[in-house]
Amino acid sequence: MGYTRYWENSKNLIDDKTLETIKNIIDIAKKDYDIDIDIKSLTNELVMLNGDENKGLDHEDFVIDLKSGFNFCKTNEKPYDIVVNAILKLLESTNKIRDVEKDDDNEEEKAEELLNKALSIEKES
Repeated sequence: MGYTRYWENSKNLIDDKTLETIKNIIDIAKKDYDIDIDIKSLTNELVMLNGDENKGLDHEDFVIDLKSGFNFCKTNEKPYDIVVNAILKLLESTNKIRDVEKDDDNEEEKAEELLNKALSIEKES
């Protein structure tokens, strides 16, 4: 079955600071959690990523498109789910998205830990 995350985009642009935190989340996930991420877009208007297709770690693209409203991503329990979850937590806390729902609470602690590590890098800068 897999994990599915649902949310509503708020149409607020992703500011540079938040975009930098997203980059930190991805970098930390690669280094500390050995999660291979395929970044397809990482801009103030469009974030699109997936697990590494070459290693069979991909499923559905995770897309934050500020031109659309309701969205969802099914990760099929692939490792990139904690990256998706951490980014959603960040974007919800900065009012870029709202109404985040999920069908499973697995990996919540890892996603929180990943987000906190990324946020601590900002505080050090």
